[in-house]
Amino acid sequence: MLRKKFVVMFFVLIISSLVLSACSGSTATPQTSEPESSSTETANSENVNEPSEPASDSELSTLEGDVIADGSSTVFPVTTAVAEEFAMVAPNVRVSVGLSGTGGGFKKFCVGETDISNASRPIKDEEIEICQSNNIEFVEFLVALDGLTVMVNPENDWLTELSAEQLAALLGASSTITKWSDLDPSFPEEDILFFIPDPDSGTRDYMIEVVEEVSGDEDLRQDENTTFSSDDNVLLDGIANEKYAFGFFGFAYYINSKDRVKAVPIVNSDGNAVLPSEETVQNGTYNPLSRPLFIYVNLNSLTTKPQVSEFVRYYFGPDGGSAIMSDVGYSMPPEGSYEANLELLASALAGTLTNEKEESNVELSTLEGDVIADGSSTVFPVTTAVAEEFAMVAPNVRVSVGLSGTGGGFKKFCVGETDISNASRPIKDEEIEICQSNNIEFVEFLVALDGLTVMVNPENDWLTELSAEQLAALLGASSTITKWSDLDPSFPEEDILFFIPDPDSGTRDYMIEVVEEVSGDEDLRQDENTTFSSDDNVLLDGIANEKYAFGFFGFAYYINSKDRVKAVPIVNSDGNAVLPSEETVQNGTYNPLSRPLFIYVNLNSLTTKPQVSEFVRYYFGPDGGSAIMSDVGYSMPPEGSYEANLELLESTLN
Repeated sequence: MLRKKFVVMFFVLIISSLVLSACSGSTATPQTSEPESSSTETANSENVNEPSEPASDSELSTLEGDVIADGSSTVFPVTTAVAEEFAMVAPNVRVSVGLSGTGGGFKKFCVGETDISNASRPIKDEEIEICQSNNIEFVEFLVALDGLTVMVNPENDWLTELSAEQLAALLGASSTITKWSDLDPSFPEEDILFFIPDPDSGTRDYMIEVVEEVSGDEDLRQDENTTFSSDDNVLLDGIANEKYAFGFFGFAYYINSKDRVKAVPIVNSDGNAVLPSEETVQNGTYNPLSRPLFIYVNLNSLTTKPQVSEFVRYYFGPDGGSAIMSDVGYSMPPEGSYEANLELLASALAGTLTNEKEESNVELSTLEGDVIADGSSTVFPVTTAVAEEFAMVAPNVRVSVGLSGTGGGFKKFCVGETDISNASRPIKDEEIEICQSNNIEFVEFLVALDGLTVMVNPENDWLTELSAEQLAALLGASSTITKWSDLDPSFPEEDILFFIPDPDSGTRDYMIEVVEEVSGDEDLRQDENTTFSSDDNVLLDGIANEKYAFGFFGFAYYINSKDRVKAVPIVNSDGNAVLPSEETVQNGTYNPLSRPLFIYVNLNSLTTKPQVSEFVRYYFGPDGGSAIMSDVGYSMPPEGSYEANLELLESTLN
C-alpha cells in the first residue's frame, strides 16, 4: 500500500518531532506530540554516551575526522551542498558522499560501513531487520520534500497531462502498452522508449508504491524498450535525445535541465492537472508524486564521533539545508521540521545539548524593495545563489537576476535600468562614456575567478592539448582553418563545428582579448560552420552532440557537465599543458584563460536604496559568495578581496 502518511498528511501536519529508531523494531515516523517528551521517551539512553557541548566556531575549525555518507541520488545534491558549506567552518573534517541509491545506501549503512544514509523513501522493514542483526541503531531526520517529475522529450506535443491510472498503465509490470497509440489512439503509432531508475533507487521504489496503490502491480515494467540506470544524467540524456521517450526522476534534476526535457502535468486527487514546482510540492497539490526525503544517522556515530554530530547540527542549522534548498531544487518540509530535527539531535545525545539559534536580524527581516541585476551568464550563478540565500534573511526584498550577457547588461546599467551589472570582464571605455552621459556612477567589486574552458566532444581522441597560438589560429576572425586536418595533418579530415558565445557575451570578449594578444585579430571567426548563442546550454548541447565540435564557455558550466563534454588542456606560459580546476585557476597556472569576474553597482542605488546596500554587504559577507563559491564552480579571488570589498562598501556609504 502507498504510505499515504507521506503523500498527504505531511503536507497538513507540522512535524514537531521525529522518533529515534532503535533496534527494537520500531520505525521512525513523524509525531504530532510534544517533541521533548516523544524524543526523550523513545531514545535508548543506555546506548547514548555522555555528549560534549556544541562546538564553537574555533572548535569547529580544529575538528578532525571523517563523515561517511552514501545512498539516494535524489538526496545527494542536498548532503553534498551542505558538506561543501560545512567545509568552510570545519576544514579538517572530510565528508564523503557516495551515490549508491537508497537501497544500496541502506545495504552499507545496516552493516556499519557508513555514518549517514541518504534516502528518498522511509527505511523498509527488511532493512531494519538487517540493521538490528548488526546492532545498528539509527535516527531518521526529515530533510526536504521532492516531486517525482514525469518527463517527455520537448518534441512531444501530444501528452498534455497524465492521470495516476495512465501512469500506472504505462509503468506497471503488467503493462501491455508498448506504443504511444496504445495509451491513446490519437497518439503516434511509435514505440515508447522508457527511461527508469534502477532497482536500488528510492525514486523507483516510490513510483512502485504509487503504481501499486492504483493497479496492484508490485514492480515496474522490464522489457527491451526500457533503459535502467542509477545515474539520473543517463535518464536525462535518454529522454532529451529520443522524441518518443518517457521517464521520471526527482524534481531537482528536472529544474536544472528544463531546457532539455518537458515535464508532464499530473492529474491530482482534485482532478486538476498540476506541474511540479516548489510551491505545488510544498502545498500538496502535486499529488500523488510528492514525497519526503530523509537522512538516517548511525546512533553510535552520532554519540561517539563529534564530527558526525556537528555535521548533523550544521545540516539543520541556519547555514545548512535551509540555506541551500532552493539552490538544489527541493522544497523545505513543513515549518518547524528543522527545529524538530535539532531537538531530536539533542535528545539522541542524551538530552544535554542546547541548540542556540542565531538571533534574527530585525532590520533585514523587515527590509522591503527591489534589487535589479542583469548581465553576464557566467556571473549569473553566483549572484542568483547569493540572492536565494539572502531571501532567507530578507524575505521581503525581491532580487531579480537577468541574463543579457555582459555587454547587454552594461547597456541596461548605463541608462539606469538596473542596480547591479554582472560582468565577466571589466567595463569598457565606451561603456563608461555612456554611463557618464547618463550621470551613472558605479562601484566595481571583484567576485570570483573563472577559467574559460575549451571543450570538445568526448569522442575526440586527437586533440590532447592546445597552445595559445593554435587557439588563436582556430578562433581568430582571419582563421583559414575549417577542418581538423588544417590544424594538424594527423587529425581527421572533417569540418570543425564551432560553438561560440554571441557578441554580448563577456566570455566572448575575454577570448577576443586572448586571441588579439597572440594574433592581432580583434574579433572571432564568423562562418557557416559557427553557431553563436547567449545560452551556454545551447553551446554545451552542440559540443556534446557533435563529434567534430569545438567551443568554449565558463568553467562552472563545464564542471557541472563534465560527463557530457571534454576539456582540452591549455599550454601555459611555462610550457605545461594544464586543465582548468579551482586550484589551477586560483594559482594562475591555467593561463592565459583565467579571468576575474565582477559586479558593478550603481552608486545612487547603493546610497539611497538600503535593500541594495544590504544585498551587497551580504554578497561579500560570510554567508554570501564565499559560502557558495564551491557550489557554483568558481574560485575565490585572492585572499582578502572580500574584506576589501566590504571596506570599499563602507567607505562608499560613509
